[in-house]
Amino acid sequence: MIDDQTAFNCPIDFALDVLGSKWSIAIMRDLCQGKRRTSELMRSLAGISPRTLSERLRELEVRGLIYRTAYAEIPPRVEYGLTEAGHEVKILIEALDLLGRRWQKHLGGAPETTDLCVHCGRTEIGAACGSLSANK
Repeated sequence: MIDDQTAFNCPIDFALDVLGSKWSIAIMRDLCQGKRRTSELMRSLAGISPRTLSERLRELEVRGLIYRTAYAEIPPRVEYGLTEAGHEVKILIEALDLLGRRWQKHLGGAPETTDLCVHCGRTEIGAACGSLSANK
């Protein structure tokens, strides 16, 4: 991530600076389905380390795309959700879902046995993990 003092002449460069860190889009995809606890995100994002998840969540929170709610319970509970600005990422997630499905079919990489998304179990193009189209 480039420091906040850097001016961007291109809006795409700015968006990539905000969302371009590894795992950021996947975290946003999961949060498009609703609030998630840290443990739920860890299970969904196979291969991410707890430290990296914490860093990405912090970055997205500082950028104003997600919010963190800590509950004063024993054991402590923390949930993350999308802010109003974060919900704007849904159109990007839907576009990536559509592009990914097309590329899987034409460039290879599609699962041999099923078309189901491992995150939501959906097969419909545009459903984008959690039926984002219905939440617009």
